Amino acid sequence: MYKGDLVRLKPGSDLGPHRVKCWRRMTSEEKQAWYASDEAKGMTDDGETKLSPQDVSITLDQDRIYVVVKARTRAPRGYGVAAGCMTLLDTVTGVTFFSYRSNFQNVA
Repeated sequence: MYKGDLVRLKPGSDLGPHRVKCWRRMTSEEKQAWYASDEAKGMTDDGETKLSPQDVSITLDQDRIYVVVKARTRAPRGYGVAAGCMTLLDTVTGVTFFSYRSNFQNVA
């Protein structure tokens, strides 16, 4: 795959809510909202203050076509980095997100 290619999910790819493999970084507004929520209050089991999530899960449409923005990237994931990824653009919503290259195929 190359920059500008059109791709779609491979048939049979299970990217449902329980097997999240597509994500985007949280915006600063989303982080502020998380810190203002009840979920952020209190301490963890270790007695540490809670850290905000860094990513938001993306639900993909099996029939939708996506544009490759960057074909090879080490994508930020949580507080670490995931290898074997690419950056994609959903032209319907305008959202740029990350996913593993192995989940997609080129549109013929």
